[in-house]
Amino acid sequence: VVEYRPYQGNFIRTFTTREVRDIYDVRRTLEELAIRLTAARMTDEKLATIRAILDDIEAAMARGDVETVNAADRRFHDAIAQFSDNETLIASIEDLSHQVQIIRMMANQNPEVVSRTAMQRAEILAALESRNADEAAHLIGRHIGFVMESVIEALEDAEARERTQAHAGASGGDV
Repeated sequence: VVEYRPYQGNFIRTFTTREVRDIYDVRRTLEELAIRLTAARMTDEKLATIRAILDDIEAAMARGDVETVNAADRRFHDAIAQFSDNETLIASIEDLSHQVQIIRMMANQNPEVVSRTAMQRAEILAALESRNADEAAHLIGRHIGFVMESVIEALEDAEARERTQAHAGASGGDV
């Protein structure tokens, strides 16, 4: 992802594994609270909204449209925050949204992550349908933790490849 810095130019935005872990630890805690509040305030109309978003994700996955999957995934999490009806919580989640969006795009490049998180979102919906706040919070925490671990694994793999390439270049390459 390209990030513009005034008077400096454009740079590729990267995250360290620690930054990802820190962001996602906070995100997990905030979203667990949001979904608990949402479950307590759940209505049929709100459930219909979440179902429609999940349908959009499924259709985008079937087309291989990663950009739409990313946008719909963001709408899913935003809806849960909005439905909590807690302005401070919503603002806190929105404060993290730019960083989370960049990390989400990294995670959704992996088809395995996309398919597994789709199943997890369906489980979260089922918990909301039953108005089970504890189960919904557990499931969204697991969902966010899975994405975090997937991104950290991808970052560590990329760092290992870079070290290997740097080592190969330093030792003269082919023998």
